[in-house]
Amino acid sequence: MKTAKLIVMGALSLTLANCSGKTYKSWFDGFSLITGSTPATTPPGDVTDTTPAAATPADTVELLSATAITPTQVRLVYDEPVTLSIAEIIANYTVKDPNGNILPIIGAHRDPSDSRVVYIDTGLQTAGTTYTVTVSNITGVDGSALDTTKNVATFTGANNVDSQAPTVVSVNAASLTKLVVNFSEAVEVASSESAANYAIFLNTSCGGGAGPADSNPKRSGASTSEVSMTTANLSNATYYIQISGVKDIWGNTMVTKCVAFNGFSAPAPKVASAASYSPTSMSVTFTEDMDISIASLTAKANY
Repeated sequence: MKTAKLIVMGALSLTLANCSGKTYKSWFDGFSLITGSTPATTPPGDVTDTTPAAATPADTVELLSATAITPTQVRLVYDEPVTLSIAEIIANYTVKDPNGNILPIIGAHRDPSDSRVVYIDTGLQTAGTTYTVTVSNITGVDGSALDTTKNVATFTGANNVDSQAPTVVSVNAASLTKLVVNFSEAVEVASSESAANYAIFLNTSCGGGAGPADSNPKRSGASTSEVSMTTANLSNATYYIQISGVKDIWGNTMVTKCVAFNGFSAPAPKVASAASYSPTSMSVTFTEDMDISIASLTAKANY
């Protein structure tokens, strides 16, 4: 029996004794990523030689209601949790007044505590006007598709003025050198992209030891409530970020906030599939790119 002979984008080939016409199960253990993570252990017999078929969703996603919260924000409620990445694409929403004029959509973000709810930020609504919102391409977190006969709702333009300042919803290390901050509403460009409004600290609360430097904050074009910035190495530790001076599109300035977050931790690799492609060879595909120089990857005892 030979050991592993090829690694390509997370795929591993093995040369085996004759396995023609039989079904096998395997146990893979002790591997490391290029980034050094240790995989979750899978008990013997839990990995089969085929990838399970995706479950077929039993229902569809329906838009239940639309309500103007302020003259520039609308709350949408679906009948089930919706997919984050798709729900926050502004191109998936269209708002029109009774004459067919389009109200601009400038941001969209899913509620962090209720994934059935999405807030869309709009241009200035006319108080008392009935608007129609149409959503498209939205999917449920279970993969269910949008019911295109139940994807329209109406709302009345708000007559209140937005006097509520933005708040910080979440802070996440998207990679070793990228930090993403999500606000409760759309924020204006100038203040949200000022590096002076963000400061990172290590291990202690804000004002303690200086952490990795941050630079070049940019408001997202797809979701104007999201700001990402480049940082020095955010290793797997506890950090704090102080955010101040950021304004919403109405000019309301946030209260200075200190938020704790964890540094980036690479995901552990898992076996995605295993398949035989000749009587003496099989291919193993991992969920992450693997480093062939790591001895445990090619150790026969791990297969």
